[in-house]
Amino acid sequence: MRFVIFKGEKSVGDLATRIFHNQGSGTQAAANLADVLVKTNPQLADLSKVPLGSLIAVPDNAPAISPDEQVIVSGVARTLAAQTVQSAFDALQQRLTAIEGSAANRLTSALDRTQTPDFLTALKNLSDQRPELVGHLPTADSIAQDTADVMKDLQAAQALRKQSLAQLQAALASFPRK
Repeated sequence: MRFVIFKGEKSVGDLATRIFHNQGSGTQAAANLADVLVKTNPQLADLSKVPLGSLIAVPDNAPAISPDEQVIVSGVARTLAAQTVQSAFDALQQRLTAIEGSAANRLTSALDRTQTPDFLTALKNLSDQRPELVGHLPTADSIAQDTADVMKDLQAAQALRKQSLAQLQAALASFPRK
């Protein structure tokens, strides 16, 4: 994306003429260039609300900008955008790693608590006191198996996240910075 400065033109056609310096012949070509600018910059639909000095984006697929117009900010904007996205990406990655680590620690801690002699005795006593609950109460083995299954799901999700984030990282690395 390239950028130019809005200088108070009275119509989008005038803006297109200044930016593209009469590229394309005829009113249809000028109207097409004006349409491209409005599609990229919806605020141009009402020029009275566009402040002087505002940045106007010129899509890369539009014709070359007039030699009299300076292409500004492009490298700076791309570098800033890439740095901002990279910082957000790194923060996201760190936060997800922390969340997953916390979930794994809590699962392990819960499993450890359910395998203590006190818990196992309490579970057995409850089963002895309330035989009608026997089919509804988990066994120590089923708790361990369910916890192991959840841990496997968590590890699979971690692997998938790491793979997805690696793909995003590669795409971010290819983002043009200049």
